[in-house]
Amino acid sequence: MPFTLLVCGDLFNQKVNLELPFPDRPTIPELLSHAQNSFTQEMRVVPKPQGARIPDQFVIKNIEIYDDVLLKWVDLKSAQQLHEYDQLYCFQPHSPWQTDAQQDLPAPRPPTRPVPFTGAALGPSTPQPMGATPIMTQPDPALSGGYGAQMIHQPVMQGAPTAVGSIPPRENLNYQHAAMTTGLPQPVGMSAVAKERANVPLEERIRVSFQEIDEMQKGWIDASEVERAFRSRGIDFSANTVGELFIKADHPREGRIDIKKWHAFAQIYPNTVDAVYYRGRDLRDEQALRQSIASTQQELEAGRTKEQELRGAADAQAQHNQQLMQTLQDQESNLRSAADRRNLLEAQERALIEQEVKLERQKDALRVSVNKFKETADAFNRDAAQTGSPRRSREPATEFGL
Repeated sequence: MPFTLLVCGDLFNQKVNLELPFPDRPTIPELLSHAQNSFTQEMRVVPKPQGARIPDQFVIKNIEIYDDVLLKWVDLKSAQQLHEYDQLYCFQPHSPWQTDAQQDLPAPRPPTRPVPFTGAALGPSTPQPMGATPIMTQPDPALSGGYGAQMIHQPVMQGAPTAVGSIPPRENLNYQHAAMTTGLPQPVGMSAVAKERANVPLEERIRVSFQEIDEMQKGWIDASEVERAFRSRGIDFSANTVGELFIKADHPREGRIDIKKWHAFAQIYPNTVDAVYYRGRDLRDEQALRQSIASTQQELEAGRTKEQELRGAADAQAQHNQQLMQTLQDQESNLRSAADRRNLLEAQERALIEQEVKLERQKDALRVSVNKFKETADAFNRDAAQTGSPRRSREPATEFGL
């Protein structure tokens, strides 16, 4: 049963999204070969802008796949990532006549002229027949992290009968997944990298990359420094390959490379020098970011420690405030009790005062009565003394103990 993939690429600044069938899940070389052959054929038949340069073949630099789980574009690194009707995007090397235009992906369609699936790519030693179409095979680690490629050739069999992997009738395809990927934004991928690299002059890339390899600033570099620079940047050349590149650059043979030889090396291996420069710059940027992250983490930890201290102080203050609130409530309760007691005492004192005043008034009235009685008795005694009546004689009256 055919295994169909949706493969999109840029042809003359327009997106073309092709349905490419395979007999079964393809390997990476099979996918690269069939995709490049299909887009090369498509490039020859699609409308072209007036004056557009037509390259000899469609070259794939790397491929990204849209991950339906992560909902983002990721690098295609293994055939195990492939599922039927997955959406792929092919990036081409940046050149003056080719730049990936940022556009949404169109709906997939069958190729205008289907190219038969011929299996895995041919080996590098296979002779190139007439009319052969270059395809991409083994990854080149000097390229920027995706599928770099070496050019080999495979014949295009014009007019050959359709193989098992030919495109089935459109009505038999399951377009549910295809509809889901229609209108996806193009992945940024290598097009953005190419635009970014174009802003750095070649002389600066050569000078800076050489200075970074020459860590001791001796004015020259040896093979061990070149190998260390490659490995630190993730350019996993074997020791033999590094030796081969060093010998190529060290001409005449002196066992060292100066800036002049590095200039000549950059003319032969421009992508390798670019990888050394840009990956070195990325490493510096990443190191700066790591330092910034470490500083931010330290500041965050200090802030959290301070936050804990403040929270502890706030909790202690809250507890103290609670105690003060309880004390205030007790004091207010005591104040109300004292006010009630004072009001009761004041009422009792008022009654005593009133009784005291009343008694004093009664004493005053009694004193007045006694005085009047005394005056009357004195007058009576005076009268009795004048008349001489012994019976009317009275002893001086006492004041009744008042």
